[in-house]
Amino acid sequence: MATSDAFYKAQSATESVAAGREAVARSRTGVELAKRLLDLGVGARGDMLLAETTFIQARIDLGEAVAIEREALSEVASILGLRRDAEIRVTQQVKDVNPNLIQSDMAYLLEEGVRRNPAVMSAVEETNAAQANIALMAAERRPTVALAASTSRSLTPPTESATEQRIRGWSIGLQVKIPLFSGFSSFHSEQAAIAQRNSRIAATLKAEREAALKLWQQKEQIDIQLSKLVLISDLLNAAEKSHDLALGRYKTGVGTMLELLQAQKALTDAALEKNKTISALMIAQSRLAAMIDGI
Repeated sequence: MATSDAFYKAQSATESVAAGREAVARSRTGVELAKRLLDLGVGARGDMLLAETTFIQARIDLGEAVAIEREALSEVASILGLRRDAEIRVTQQVKDVNPNLIQSDMAYLLEEGVRRNPAVMSAVEETNAAQANIALMAAERRPTVALAASTSRSLTPPTESATEQRIRGWSIGLQVKIPLFSGFSSFHSEQAAIAQRNSRIAATLKAEREAALKLWQQKEQIDIQLSKLVLISDLLNAAEKSHDLALGRYKTGVGTMLELLQAQKALTDAALEKNKTISALMIAQSRLAAMIDGI
């Protein structure tokens, strides 16, 4: 589980670097646009300064994101037994997640997780053993009937016969065993076994409740991230449209640089938040899978 957590964190860090580069590119565009308008005499010096400030801040944020990515990748390398400075590349993070697909088999997975839980499996085995012990005791208290058969072969002694004679014999019969004098002790032993069985059943139910609670709590984490992802996806779409609109308005001289910079920041923040949410969702899913598999 530590390996999957480290992988998804590294993947998220890599996506944050990509989002940071896009933010730098957008802010550079803002600087170039402000400079062009200023050179044409229709722009303001203040717009140019605002754009340059945002561009510098975007580069600082990108540098911090790169440092976080480097640290996350070194952690993955360490877990894999490699040098921390080994070159590692992670796969691209998924962009679209289907909540209905994730939730479709959730009920079955939770039931399977309870069944596979090591504590539950151990408790079930102990309960089955206690039940088998009761059945064995009950069988020992019942009368038993067995079919018995035997064969024999002998030679007549020389003193009893002038010639050697071979004698063969067969016997068959029923053997009945009735435990008449063990009833009192057997009764108490069986009652003790029943009490032990009931105790094992209670322990099994407790283990199942505890396992179900942990699985449900992990499922709640998945549900939270899924709900959050739906909203953030809508937010990102709105931020992209808002940015395009603000950029077009500024180019035509209708909008302001402040409006454009706010739209750029909103777009960057939404992209980073979606990246973090997808990463948290992947981690929550991997932890649930580990719990189901008993890792």
